[in-house]
Amino acid sequence: SSIDVGPGYIGRNGETMAQAAAGAYEARWTQTFRTARSWWQSRRDPSKVTVFMSFAHELNGNWYPWSVNSGNYQQFITGWKRLRVIHLREFPESLLTFNANAQSIGAGLDWRRMVPGYAEGKVKDFVDCGAVDYYNYTSTLDSASAWQTHINRVDQWGGPWGLEKHRQFWESCGLPLTIPEWSNHKGDAGDKPLFAQ
Repeated sequence: SSIDVGPGYIGRNGETMAQAAAGAYEARWTQTFRTARSWWQSRRDPSKVTVFMSFAHELNGNWYPWSVNSGNYQQFITGWKRLRVIHLREFPESLLTFNANAQSIGAGLDWRRMVPGYAEGKVKDFVDCGAVDYYNYTSTLDSASAWQTHINRVDQWGGPWGLEKHRQFWESCGLPLTIPEWSNHKGDAGDKPLFAQ
C-alpha cells in the first residue's frame, strides 16, 4: 500500500521563499520527516508501505502560500535542495516527490524550470518521483481523439499540461510519475466516463 503526505512548504503569516532558501524552516521540515517516519515504522510491516513526501504540492498554481513563479523559483529550488538533505538524513526510505498541478496558473514560466536539478540535468539528485494532480474541467471529452488532444496539451509557457506530457517529462528524467489526485471536477464538466476510464 502507499500514502501521499502533502505537508506544504512555507506557511502564511509572512513566510517567504527567500527565508526557505536561507534555511529558516529546516527545524519544521526535520520534524515533519521524523513524524512521518515514526508513523511509517509503526506499521505492521513498514517495508510494504510506500510513503510519498509531496512537499509544496501543486506549487505551480497560485492558491497556496508556497506558490512558485518566475519571481521566486530560484529561491524555491535553493530551499528544496536544503529539504533534500533533511530528507536523506531523516526519512530516506520515503520518496521525495515533486507534485505539480496539471496546469500552471500564474506561474509566468514553464514549471519544469522549478524542478530542482533540471537546469543541470541532475533531477534525480533531488527528486525521487514526479507527480501531477489532474482534474477534468472540460466538457469536450467525448471521444478517443478528444482525449488524445487533451493529454498532449502544453501550457502557454510550453510546459506539460496534458497527462501524457507530464509522463514524458518525468520519463526523460528517469523517474516514475504518480497521480495523487484524479477526478472529474465537482461535476462541472458533466458525467465524463471517458476521463475516468
